[in-house]
Order: sequence, then C-alpha cells, then structure tokens
Amino acid sequence: MKILVIGSKGQLGHELLIQGNNSGYEILPADLPDLDITDKTQVKHRLEKSQPSLVVNAAAYTNVDKAETEQNLAFAVNRDGPANLAEICALFKVPLIHISTDFVFDGKKNLLI
Repeated sequence: MKILVIGSKGQLGHELLIQGNNSGYEILPADLPDLDITDKTQVKHRLEKSQPSLVVNAAAYTNVDKAETEQNLAFAVNRDGPANLAEICALFKVPLIHISTDFVFDGKKNLLI
C-alpha cells in the first residue's frame, strides 16, 4: 500500500512518516515547495504521478495568532486546500484522511491595526 502523507515536514506529518515507515507501508512524503495543496493542478499531477492507495492530509496553516491578519492564506490552506484534495481524491477514487484542529477561526475578531 502506498500512502501519500501531505504536510510531511510538520510536526504531525513527520511523526506519520516515522510510524508509516516502521509499518512496512510505502510512505510518500509531500510538502511545500514540491506540493502546494492550494493549487489544484499540482494536486492532480501529484496523484497521477504517485498513484497512492491512500492520502493523509496533515498540511495546515497553524499560526493561530497570525491567522487573524493573514486570513486569505489561512483560508486557502485550511479550507481550499482540503477541498482540492477531496475533489482530486474523489476523481481518482483514492480515500482521503483529513486531520484538522480544535481551533476554529471565523474571521470576526476586531483587530487594532
């Protein structure tokens, strides 16, 4: 089984690589700059090239405080990126596991800029 781990340079993704490599599965790491999940074309090409049996998304915009001022980037990575992955995984009939967070950002905090 080939497992594509997206966000492999992050804390969770790195641990998934370690655990996956110890399990006997073929683990395919993916992270910036080689794969930008906000770019649907890149996602499609990566899945075409690697033909994984499973995709695990551990990629995320994780700077909670900066998300207040970098809303577009936070939404692109945490909303649009997973949507791209879901669409392309569905196209190729590849299961997707998306790992998220308990922090929810609604963009309504008053900022003193």
